[in-house]
Amino acid sequence: QGSVAQGSAGQTRFTLLDGMRGFAALGVLSFHVVVLSIYPYLDSWYLLVDFFFVLSGFVLFPSMPQKIRSFPKDALRFVVKRVFRFWPMLLAVLLFTWAAHTYLIQAETILKPAPTFPDPNFTSELFVQSLLLMHIWVSAAIAMNWSLWSLSAEWFANLIFTPLTALKGFGIWLGIIAGYVMLWYGLNHDQDWIGNSSTFGSGPIREWEALGRAMLGFGLGLLVRKHLTFLSKIRNWWMFVISLAVAWLLFQSHGFFQDDMVYWTTYFAGPVFAL
Repeated sequence: QGSVAQGSAGQTRFTLLDGMRGFAALGVLSFHVVVLSIYPYLDSWYLLVDFFFVLSGFVLFPSMPQKIRSFPKDALRFVVKRVFRFWPMLLAVLLFTWAAHTYLIQAETILKPAPTFPDPNFTSELFVQSLLLMHIWVSAAIAMNWSLWSLSAEWFANLIFTPLTALKGFGIWLGIIAGYVMLWYGLNHDQDWIGNSSTFGSGPIREWEALGRAMLGFGLGLLVRKHLTFLSKIRNWWMFVISLAVAWLLFQSHGFFQDDMVYWTTYFAGPVFAL
């Protein structure tokens, strides 16, 4: 019982998830720090982004539209809250990125007679596209700030699931199935961008594969929270140990898949983290 606390306005806060969120954040940071270094065994930690998608769905389910009758009002309230959640941080990050780029332009101009800047990824048009969270659809905007792809994917997943949660019984499942279809299509039709274990690529972080990962993880998080009362009946230490073991296998299996199959672990990341 110590892992559950009541917050303001009657909202339930799962304090254990705060610790897991912190661990996952450190894991993602570690991946980005060592991705080009001598620690290749950490290359599977990119999957922790899928954990954040699942966690987001789990946390947001109570605030999403639940009834068709009150859908317009509930949907507007949910979307507005997400806007105020995303955009202050997004604007701060983009302004910092733009300021750093401007400084580099000046430094390059001073230090070299033929500057290589301005980088085409820092145009005013791409800044606006980044501000609109279009990263997964505009590849050049991703390079402006690579980590924002996940925020972009989650934003579009939020919008798609907003009407689906109001469809009782099958809406969430429909979104999860759509996520699998998107992920399958993206992984099989975007190989030049994604890359594999033999060629350097950017990974499944744009277009349909990115949105599919977000849809899959977010939908499973919604599903777990929706059926939490029932699932709590089978929640015990043995299930916890089993889930940790399955998660360990997920990270280890990344190294077993080679060539075009290297990112197929994303099919299983959502269900494992939901477990």
